[in-house]
Amino acid sequence: MMHQDVEVYVDDMIVKSRDIPDHLAALERFFERIRQFRLRLNPKKCTFGVTSGKLLGYMVSEKGIEVDPNKIRAILDMPAPRTEREVRGFLGRLQYISRFIARSTDIYEPIFRLLRKSQPTVWDDQCQRTFERIREYLLSPPVLAPPTPGRPLLLYLSVSDMALGCMLAQYHDSGKDQTISYLSKRMLDYETRYVMIKRYCLALVWATRRLKHYMTEYSVHLISRLDPLRYLFDRPALVSRLMRWLVLLTEFDIHYVTQKSIRGSVVTDHLASLPVPDGRAIDDDFPDEDVAAVTSLSGWRMYFDGVANHSGYGISVLLISPHSDHIPRYVRLAFSDRHPATNNIVEYEACILELETALELGIRQMEVFGDSNMVLRQIQGEWKTRDVKLRPYHVYLELLVGRFDDLRYTHLPRA
Repeated sequence: MMHQDVEVYVDDMIVKSRDIPDHLAALERFFERIRQFRLRLNPKKCTFGVTSGKLLGYMVSEKGIEVDPNKIRAILDMPAPRTEREVRGFLGRLQYISRFIARSTDIYEPIFRLLRKSQPTVWDDQCQRTFERIREYLLSPPVLAPPTPGRPLLLYLSVSDMALGCMLAQYHDSGKDQTISYLSKRMLDYETRYVMIKRYCLALVWATRRLKHYMTEYSVHLISRLDPLRYLFDRPALVSRLMRWLVLLTEFDIHYVTQKSIRGSVVTDHLASLPVPDGRAIDDDFPDEDVAAVTSLSGWRMYFDGVANHSGYGISVLLISPHSDHIPRYVRLAFSDRHPATNNIVEYEACILELETALELGIRQMEVFGDSNMVLRQIQGEWKTRDVKLRPYHVYLELLVGRFDDLRYTHLPRA
């Protein structure tokens, strides 16, 4: 049922279908499955027969993906920022919805300028006009459409002196491009010194890294003023960085086409003129590049989560076999108001239950997924355990980890 009738993220589940008869059949299969494994649902948290709803922080409907109105309201209700901290907070909220930004122009520049060390943080009339224009745009943000199988994607690419911009879209029967995602990024200092064609190569690699989940499944038509693919493939000898980019791009089915769509070009030019602040370098490392020999895990996956609220303390574990069999476990912890537990303790309890369950089943290799970044980093030794209450949990967890041949960890950010 997974990825066909049901999608699961940690302890959230959604049953999906294209029409009502199929939906009723999918619900029947779903209820039979949870009854088989003796799972319980909270009726107050269940909604049935809806055509739209909130999923992982976004509004999803038959039209596509929209910004959560609550997040827009939070921005609209903000007073004009006056201090550097308030400016960063305002831009941080905008960054969360950056994939929906369709008209990014140079009007944003006055606000970005306030974060430069050489500029005083003075909110002037120009900043106020920019602030009001952003609020006006957020009153009617665009709807992003999911891609349609069987049709190529359109990747509009543009660069400026300081930034990269792209728009991923797809042909539609109406004759207009359906927007899938917008991206923008300010280049690092050394990247601004690249010649123009090399900036386009940089932009293409950056776009494929950010949009890989789309581009690996579709043929992509690249639309830009210069052809970075020809530059990379026609050069007789490439330096190490360009060779890396070339190898990374061979994973995708990308074809350069001449720039015919003025609208798409305008959008990406605007995105480049106003990038979302991103101080990270382009990720051009090969996956598992530092591994001398590639080994295959057993195919087992484990998800863990812990909950602490006014109703009590509970932990859940979901073990998925190589054949997609699901083995869930749920435990209610015996903490109380007299002997309370923190969220971090509950997450440790969940991770311990996870590893104990795997060991009971004879599993020695698996991938571990959880939404507690602290627990995962402490297990791997990247962070120290400073909380005295957590140290016994950490010591016991290390003993459990030592009984496995191979564990790999992935952090799943909370929605």
